[in-house]
Amino acid sequence: MRICRSIVFAVLLALITPWACAEAPARSGYHEHFGCSTGPFKLTLPKTVSDLKKLGKAKELRDLNIEDHPGYSTAEHMLFLDGLDLRIITFSNDKRNFMPLVVSSYKAQWRVTGPFRVGDSLEHAHQLLGGKLVVKPGGAMEVGGDTDLLRLIIREGKIIRITYECSSG
Repeated sequence: MRICRSIVFAVLLALITPWACAEAPARSGYHEHFGCSTGPFKLTLPKTVSDLKKLGKAKELRDLNIEDHPGYSTAEHMLFLDGLDLRIITFSNDKRNFMPLVVSSYKAQWRVTGPFRVGDSLEHAHQLLGGKLVVKPGGAMEVGGDTDLLRLIIREGKIIRITYECSSG
Protein backbone atom coordinates (compact mmCIF):
# COMPACT_ATOMS: atom_id res chain seq x y z
CA MET A 1 0.00 0.00 0.00
CA ARG A 2 2.84 2.40 0.86
CA ILE A 3 4.52 1.63 -2.48
CA CYS A 4 1.30 2.47 -4.35
CA ARG A 5 1.04 5.77 -2.48
CA SER A 6 4.65 6.53 -3.31
CA ILE A 7 4.07 5.80 -6.99
CA VAL A 8 0.90 7.93 -7.06
CA PHE A 9 2.75 10.74 -5.30
CA ALA A 10 5.66 10.57 -7.75
CA VAL A 11 3.26 10.69 -10.72
CA LEU A 12 1.36 13.65 -9.22
CA LEU A 13 4.55 15.52 -8.52
CA ALA A 14 5.71 14.97 -12.09
CA LEU A 15 2.39 16.34 -13.36
CA ILE A 16 2.55 19.55 -11.37
CA THR A 17 6.28 20.13 -11.41
CA PRO A 18 6.71 22.97 -13.84
CA TRP A 19 10.21 22.14 -14.96
CA ALA A 20 8.63 19.24 -16.82
CA CYS A 21 7.16 21.74 -19.29
CA ALA A 22 10.13 24.12 -19.52
CA GLU A 23 11.61 24.80 -22.90
CA ALA A 24 15.12 25.27 -21.53
CA PRO A 25 17.02 24.25 -18.44
CA ALA A 26 16.44 26.33 -15.33
CA ARG A 27 19.01 28.68 -13.89
CA SER A 28 18.87 28.99 -10.14
CA GLY A 29 19.95 31.55 -7.64
CA TYR A 30 19.69 32.55 -4.01
CA HIS A 31 17.66 35.40 -2.57
CA GLU A 32 18.05 36.03 1.13
CA HIS A 33 14.48 37.35 1.48
CA PHE A 34 12.66 34.55 -0.32
CA GLY A 35 10.27 32.43 1.72
CA CYS A 36 6.84 30.86 1.42
CA SER A 37 5.57 32.32 4.69
CA THR A 38 7.71 35.39 5.31
CA GLY A 39 9.26 38.25 3.41
CA PRO A 40 8.20 40.24 0.36
CA PHE A 41 7.59 37.15 -1.81
CA LYS A 42 5.46 35.14 0.65
CA LEU A 43 2.36 33.25 -0.38
CA THR A 44 -0.95 34.97 0.32
CA LEU A 45 -3.07 31.90 1.00
CA PRO A 46 -6.02 31.89 3.38
CA LYS A 47 -5.11 31.00 6.97
CA THR A 48 -7.53 28.10 7.53
CA VAL A 49 -8.52 24.91 5.72
CA SER A 50 -12.15 26.05 5.51
CA ASP A 51 -11.10 29.36 3.91
CA LEU A 52 -8.77 27.53 1.55
CA LYS A 53 -11.69 25.43 0.32
CA LYS A 54 -13.60 28.65 -0.41
CA LEU A 55 -11.01 29.75 -2.99
CA GLY A 56 -12.89 27.91 -5.70
CA LYS A 57 -14.59 24.72 -6.69
CA ALA A 58 -12.20 21.80 -6.39
CA LYS A 59 -11.73 19.86 -9.60
CA GLU A 60 -10.20 17.10 -7.53
CA LEU A 61 -9.03 16.38 -3.99
CA ARG A 62 -6.61 13.54 -3.32
CA ASP A 63 -5.42 12.21 0.00
CA LEU A 64 -1.78 11.22 -0.43
CA ASN A 65 -0.21 10.13 2.81
CA ILE A 66 -0.93 9.87 6.52
CA GLU A 67 1.86 9.80 9.07
CA ASP A 68 1.45 9.04 12.75
CA HIS A 69 3.41 11.06 15.26
CA PRO A 70 3.32 10.91 19.07
CA GLY A 71 -0.02 12.49 20.01
CA TYR A 72 -1.17 13.45 16.52
CA SER A 73 -1.05 12.56 12.85
CA THR A 74 -0.42 14.51 9.67
CA ALA A 75 -2.09 14.04 6.31
CA GLU A 76 -0.91 15.22 2.89
CA HIS A 77 -3.55 16.28 0.40
CA MET A 78 -3.56 17.52 -3.21
CA LEU A 79 -6.23 20.07 -4.05
CA PHE A 80 -6.75 20.86 -7.73
CA LEU A 81 -8.64 24.04 -8.57
CA ASP A 82 -9.00 25.62 -12.00
CA GLY A 83 -5.48 26.90 -12.60
CA LEU A 84 -4.17 26.33 -9.07
CA ASP A 85 -2.76 23.12 -7.59
CA LEU A 86 -1.92 22.84 -3.91
CA ARG A 87 -0.20 20.15 -1.89
CA ILE A 88 -0.82 20.75 1.80
CA ILE A 89 -0.37 19.08 5.17
CA THR A 90 -3.16 19.02 7.75
CA PHE A 91 -2.88 18.06 11.39
CA SER A 92 -5.20 15.85 13.47
CA ASN A 93 -4.62 18.02 16.56
CA ASP A 94 -5.25 21.31 14.73
CA LYS A 95 -7.95 20.73 12.13
CA ARG A 96 -8.37 24.45 11.29
CA ASN A 97 -4.87 25.10 10.02
CA PHE A 98 -2.70 23.71 7.25
CA MET A 99 0.84 24.00 5.94
CA PRO A 100 1.50 24.46 2.22
CA LEU A 101 4.11 22.21 0.64
CA VAL A 102 3.65 23.03 -3.06
CA VAL A 103 1.54 25.80 -4.58
CA SER A 104 1.45 25.95 -8.37
CA SER A 105 -0.49 28.57 -10.32
CA TYR A 106 -0.97 28.47 -14.08
CA LYS A 107 -3.85 30.93 -14.60
CA ALA A 108 -3.73 34.70 -14.15
CA GLN A 109 -6.84 34.81 -11.95
CA TRP A 110 -4.96 33.56 -8.88
CA ARG A 111 -3.53 36.14 -6.50
CA VAL A 112 -1.89 33.82 -3.97
CA THR A 113 1.69 33.69 -5.28
CA GLY A 114 3.07 36.80 -3.65
CA PRO A 115 3.92 39.57 -6.14
CA PHE A 116 4.20 37.14 -9.08
CA ARG A 117 1.35 36.64 -11.57
CA VAL A 118 0.87 34.37 -14.54
CA GLY A 119 1.17 36.62 -17.58
CA ASP A 120 3.74 38.97 -16.00
CA SER A 121 6.88 39.59 -17.99
CA LEU A 122 10.16 37.94 -17.20
CA GLU A 123 11.63 41.43 -16.84
CA HIS A 124 9.08 42.28 -14.12
CA ALA A 125 9.95 39.11 -12.16
CA HIS A 126 13.64 39.81 -12.62
CA GLN A 127 13.18 43.35 -11.23
CA LEU A 128 11.19 42.06 -8.24
CA LEU A 129 14.05 39.72 -7.41
CA GLY A 130 16.58 42.55 -7.51
CA GLY A 131 18.10 41.82 -10.90
CA LYS A 132 20.39 39.19 -9.43
CA LEU A 133 19.60 36.41 -11.88
CA VAL A 134 20.37 35.84 -15.53
CA VAL A 135 17.62 33.91 -17.25
CA LYS A 136 17.21 33.00 -20.90
CA PRO A 137 13.81 33.82 -22.46
CA GLY A 138 11.77 30.69 -22.99
CA GLY A 139 13.36 28.94 -19.99
CA ALA A 140 12.75 28.74 -16.31
CA MET A 141 13.84 30.87 -13.43
CA GLU A 142 14.45 29.24 -10.07
CA VAL A 143 15.35 31.09 -6.91
CA GLY A 144 15.52 29.84 -3.37
CA GLY A 145 15.84 31.20 0.10
CA ASP A 146 17.17 29.36 3.12
CA THR A 147 14.42 26.70 3.05
CA ASP A 148 11.92 27.39 0.25
CA LEU A 149 12.04 27.54 -3.55
CA LEU A 150 10.32 29.54 -6.28
CA ARG A 151 10.18 28.29 -9.85
CA LEU A 152 8.86 30.45 -12.70
CA ILE A 153 8.28 28.88 -16.09
CA ILE A 154 8.73 31.36 -18.90
CA ARG A 155 7.50 31.18 -22.50
CA GLU A 156 7.89 34.00 -24.99
CA GLY A 157 9.05 36.33 -22.22
CA LYS A 158 5.97 35.77 -20.02
CA ILE A 159 5.40 33.74 -16.85
CA ILE A 160 3.16 30.76 -17.62
CA ARG A 161 3.52 28.89 -14.31
CA ILE A 162 4.51 29.87 -10.78
CA THR A 163 5.45 27.18 -8.28
CA TYR A 164 6.39 27.61 -4.65
CA GLU A 165 7.98 24.63 -2.89
CA CYS A 166 7.80 25.12 0.85
CA SER A 167 9.73 23.40 3.62
CA SER A 168 7.66 21.43 6.09
CA GLY A 169 9.94 21.91 8.99
